[in-house]
Amino acid sequence: VTPVQGLQNCGLGLTLVVTEGGPYVCSLTDQVIPGTNYAVQKPEADVVLIVAGLYCQDEQLQDVDMRPEESGKCQSGCLESEGCDRPGLALPHGQRMLIDRAAKWGLPVVLVLMSGGPVDLADYATMTGVQSI
Repeated sequence: VTPVQGLQNCGLGLTLVVTEGGPYVCSLTDQVIPGTNYAVQKPEADVVLIVAGLYCQDEQLQDVDMRPEESGKCQSGCLESEGCDRPGLALPHGQRMLIDRAAKWGLPVVLVLMSGGPVDLADYATMTGVQSI
């Protein structure tokens, strides 16, 4: 079940405006397509819900001994899995940029984290605009 499916099935009578696209989990930018100048724009909504986090598996590289040298997900710090040490506890750069941008829109931001390991959220706990984590 995806986060969108869960919200649709929860029976709260919510009207969801789902923005297609957004930064790839490992992206170094908040642009929908890296290299373009098309960043995620302010939605026509009452609340912004951002689902952020890390991959828990590299489906293309199952050999955990090869991940440090061969896995782009591991090397970019967006994989929390056996055989892969992240360089720090921060979210991937593109996700941080998206949260920073959304916090400036003047809409309440709810941050949902999907991660199999620790992530440093201290900056978001005190960030104006982020109402809930």
